[in-house]
Amino acid sequence: MRPTIVLMRLLSVLAACSVAATPIFAQDQLANAIEHPDDADAVNRYIETLPEIPPGSGHFMIEGDLYLDRPSVVAFLKSKIETKPLPAGELIVDTVNGQPSYLKSIPSRQMTYSLVASSFPNDQLAQRTDSELKQAAQDWIDACANCNISLKEIPIEQAGKFYEKVSFVLTYLDVQGGPIARSFFPSSPPDDRQIVIFPDFFSKDMTFDRRGVLRHEFGHILGYRHEQLEQASGCNTAEPNNWKPLTPYNPHSVMHYMCGKGGSFSLALTGSDIKGHRCLYLTGAACPPGN
Repeated sequence: MRPTIVLMRLLSVLAACSVAATPIFAQDQLANAIEHPDDADAVNRYIETLPEIPPGSGHFMIEGDLYLDRPSVVAFLKSKIETKPLPAGELIVDTVNGQPSYLKSIPSRQMTYSLVASSFPNDQLAQRTDSELKQAAQDWIDACANCNISLKEIPIEQAGKFYEKVSFVLTYLDVQGGPIARSFFPSSPPDDRQIVIFPDFFSKDMTFDRRGVLRHEFGHILGYRHEQLEQASGCNTAEPNNWKPLTPYNPHSVMHYMCGKGGSFSLALTGSDIKGHRCLYLTGAACPPGN
């Protein structure tokens, strides 16, 4: 699965972490594909309703920032009928084979990255985004000072062929019309280990805090899924059901889209985000009930 992250823009007002209502035609195609996930024609009709980013890549956005190849789309469709969703938590973690997927080992938490400055429209935007990423990551690091999470920048010329010497790269992709940014999960394959910035991230109509957008993206790198899954009325929850709750639901999580009655323009870490993050990274489990 390619569970990378792309925040979708809803025209001018919901510029980052929002999800548009699924058109009736797309809903019909989704329902039919879920009912017939082994029918190639049904799957293809559904895939035709999805944005392909970048065009010709064979990777499609299921929700605002879930990025899947075709086999993973099929797995997603099967998961909607094979897996009974769990109650959502205010911070929820991705799972692989039923187990929480996060940075479990201390070495994996010592993250490095490289800025591909040459991919950005100009060096000023590259450096500004780089600074915002460092601040966003530091917010998560400060939330659990004893979790041994760190982030260090490595010059791109030292990153090695295909960036094998760094945890991920920060890069830019000139694809217009919707996406703002995407990242990845701990279980993502090596070629998905990128934070990708798209043109709308720099739009003058950007409503959301850019550091907050990167804070959301870095949350995915730590293993956290979208807060609104299976919980928030008015939100698109068309994502695979491989996740587990860590804390009670709160609509203002940094990982919540601006949909239903939840979300925030600042995309700040809430108290429950911090609590769930500390429970997972210090104990490997959800927070005990009532705590």
